[in-house]
Amino acid sequence: GKGTRLHPFTSVLPKPLIPVNGKPAIQLIIEKLNNFGIKHFYISLNYKANVLKAFFSEIKSNYKFNFIEEKKPLGTIGCLKLIKYKKNTDVLLTNCDILFDFNINDFYEYHKKSKNDLTIATSAKDFVIPYGTCEVSSEGKLLNLHEKPSYSKLINIGLYFIKSSTLNYIPHNKKFDVTDFIKILKNKNKNIGLYPVDLESWSDVGQWSEYNETLNKFIN
Repeated sequence: GKGTRLHPFTSVLPKPLIPVNGKPAIQLIIEKLNNFGIKHFYISLNYKANVLKAFFSEIKSNYKFNFIEEKKPLGTIGCLKLIKYKKNTDVLLTNCDILFDFNINDFYEYHKKSKNDLTIATSAKDFVIPYGTCEVSSEGKLLNLHEKPSYSKLINIGLYFIKSSTLNYIPHNKKFDVTDFIKILKNKNKNIGLYPVDLESWSDVGQWSEYNETLNKFIN
């Protein structure tokens, strides 16, 4: 994506290069995954692709990475159609703006033991409505006034384990998001599981409010 929520930074550099604790977010993500034994990465490129390629050309690493260059934006999962996979393998897909500090191997074990076709990392998050809300009767009379109420939702944080055989459902050369993929899997009665992670074990640096909070967190 173009990272519009991070303007004006993304007018100059692509979102994956936003710095956190002295390193670009995408480098922190790859290094964390590499620490869990993942050695091969595919990086999907479109917006400011040459800037990202130039950055990675300067990195010395013990892992292998390949670029997937999209001729047009293919959405959050459409790019996976451009990769060849071995049979009976699993793919870890992550957004470039999600930093995490939980055990990926535990996440993978849950995916395998549950025999899921897709496992989504999720987290419970509280939301506060910054206004008083009105509870109204059928006659239009005020029943109660709730001052700045809060509610909790289980949210998708942007990390997925995917059985490679299900990637056949992704169309060629078409914008295709995870939400589209999930709809197809549900229609095919495939197993979709949720893996819960603690709210403090991940951060979204794709918007300024969350980014500023992330700077105060300790992420290796």
